[in-house]
Amino acid sequence: MSAFDYIKFRGTADKLIQKFGMKASLVRGGVYRDCWLVITEFMPKDAESALANPTDRQVFISAGLGAMPTLPPDFSLDQIVTYKQPAANPPVQDEVLPFTMPIKPIKPAGIAVAYQTAVRR
Repeated sequence: MSAFDYIKFRGTADKLIQKFGMKASLVRGGVYRDCWLVITEFMPKDAESALANPTDRQVFISAGLGAMPTLPPDFSLDQIVTYKQPAANPPVQDEVLPFTMPIKPIKPAGIAVAYQTAVRR
């Protein structure tokens, strides 16, 4: 029996994220690093005794595209910057989204396929 090819699986995940997601950036200390991500859910909730209504979003970040293979996202140092869609040249910044939960690498057999996290708008 042959071993499962997780590198090929990461390539498939990257293609799906490119197809259904968007190009974005991770910002750390003023340095922008390209990444591809898909926002899968909007989870509106009412904060108790607060007038604000923050919206958390579930995010999957490609592990094999942009700067991710050499410098994965970091919960405490990075923020996501999205761009207005459809993409323009040069890109027009849309939102800066801080992480609301630690970044969970999806890595069967120790090979990062994607990163899962949540951000707040």
